[in-house]
Amino acid sequence: MPTPRRPGSRWLLPALGLLAIAVTVVLLGPALSPTYAGPTPGGVPRAVRSATAPFGPNGSAFTVSSVAVGSGPYQETYDPSNGWVYVSEPGTGYSTWSSVSVINGTRVVGTVAVGGEPGLAAYDAQNGFVYVPNRETGNVSVINGTQLVATLPVGSTPSMAVYDPRNAIVYVPNQYDSNVSLIRGTTLVGNVTLGGPSGLGAGPIFAAVDPTSGLVYVEDYWAHNVSVLNASALVATLPVGTDPDYAVYDGTDGDVYVQNELSDNVSVLRNRSVIGSVAVGVSGPAYPAGGAYDEVHGYVDVLDASTDNVSVLSNRTLVGSVGVGSGPA
Repeated sequence: MPTPRRPGSRWLLPALGLLAIAVTVVLLGPALSPTYAGPTPGGVPRAVRSATAPFGPNGSAFTVSSVAVGSGPYQETYDPSNGWVYVSEPGTGYSTWSSVSVINGTRVVGTVAVGGEPGLAAYDAQNGFVYVPNRETGNVSVINGTQLVATLPVGSTPSMAVYDPRNAIVYVPNQYDSNVSLIRGTTLVGNVTLGGPSGLGAGPIFAAVDPTSGLVYVEDYWAHNVSVLNASALVATLPVGTDPDYAVYDGTDGDVYVQNELSDNVSVLRNRSVIGSVAVGVSGPAYPAGGAYDEVHGYVDVLDASTDNVSVLSNRTLVGSVGVGSGPA
């Protein structure tokens, strides 16, 4: 059995040993093409990167405030119902408990104790709960506002939770159990077992949701494929590249882009099929390990951790590359 997968450099922050770290709150000034400052569907400001240029003087981000939170802040989740941001704080090492800071504007309005090493949380638009997977303790902390309302046991080393609005289910991949836990409200409603090589397992880490079809795409890191779920049913297993790490749903054309770390490419999925592949990286092995969808331009931005670039994709085509800082992930 391989050692536990710690996804890319996104898990390096706790090793810095910082006891308190500030979260920087950023607003975006008026932007000129090719950069744009636009709201997400929930209304939170975000930077939308272009294929041709970084932020310029007329479209620059500027800092409003730095908010002191807990140790090793790693991932933020936005609650559009109240405008709050939930910051997972894994801490400086492995522990049986950690915390989530709750930010309203530029101030912390609460700190919630959760399980060990919290990861990528999900917001449930139906009940307003935030679901925080805890890798070290194998459970999910359910938060309502600033209150912990439930702690649900799932499988081994859950790193991410995703919400499927069509079926009103939260999906939690469990890497070492090679299954996915399904949660509705504060109840664990089932588990879906995933396939993988004999003696190895699937090793699921991350997932992406197609909110239109209700299909959930689970990246099986060890098995080098993607498991497609519809509610509690496994409906397809799709071969992709080597070590699929992360996936992004493209709301423009309904495709799902799967970053394959060791293949230096992105597999493109639609419904229950693989419909294409796009090579990324401009100056050597890219090690793609993250990304985001730009709802303004319809681009998919892929983080090339080894080449310090962002590959910009559109309609299953590489349309540009943007130089960024060191080791984006």
